[in-house]
Amino acid sequence: MFGVVGWIRLDSPAEAAEQLHRFTAHPVFKGVRHLIHDDPRGDFLDLPAVRESLALVAQHGLTVDIPDAFPRHLGSAVRLAREIPELTVVLDHLGKPPLADPDLMKLWSADFQALGQEPNTVAKLSGLHLPGVQYTADALRPLFESAVEAFGPERLMIGCDWPVSTMGAPYGRTLDVLLELVSTLSPPEQDAVLEETAIRTYGLAVTPLAEG
Repeated sequence: MFGVVGWIRLDSPAEAAEQLHRFTAHPVFKGVRHLIHDDPRGDFLDLPAVRESLALVAQHGLTVDIPDAFPRHLGSAVRLAREIPELTVVLDHLGKPPLADPDLMKLWSADFQALGQEPNTVAKLSGLHLPGVQYTADALRPLFESAVEAFGPERLMIGCDWPVSTMGAPYGRTLDVLLELVSTLSPPEQDAVLEETAIRTYGLAVTPLAEG
C-alpha cells in the first residue's frame, strides 16, 4: 500500500497536462506537490496558470499537497480550496504554525480554521519541529487540538516528514511524540488519523495480508 506525490510544472498548463498524461499511466501516482516555500512568487497558488493546472489535477482525481504554507500561502490555500472544490487540498505540517509568536499565531489560526471549513481539505500532522518550541507532546498539544477541532480526525493524517525531520530529532522520537498526541483520541479516531484518512485521500489500494 503506497503512492507517489510528485512534482509537475504547475505554472505551465500545457506542460502540466503533458506530465499528467504520462504520470497517471502509473497507478501509484496519487498527487502533486510544489515546494512553494522555496518559490520566490508569494502569489504562486493564485497565479491563473497555476489555477488552470490545478484544475487539471482535479480532473485526474489527484490531490495537491501544500507544504510550509504560513505565512505566504495559507490564505491562498483557502481561496484555492473554495474556487476548485473538486480538488483535494492537503495542508502539510499544519501549515507550519508560528507557535513561538502569539501575534503571528492569531493570523495562522484564522486562515487555518478557515481552511478547515472547506470540505475538500485535509491537514497533515507532520513537520512540527518548530523554531523556538520544544518538540514534546505537551508543547505541541495546542496545535493538535486546533487541528482536531478544525478538520476532525476524518480529515487529519499523520506524516513523518522523513528525512527532513531528522534535522530536529531521530525518526523514532519524531514519531513517538505524534503518537502520544494521537493516543488521546478514541480508537476509531486514532484509526482515521493513523491510516484511514491517508487511504481515502490518496486512493491507496489496501492489500489484505496473506493467510499462512
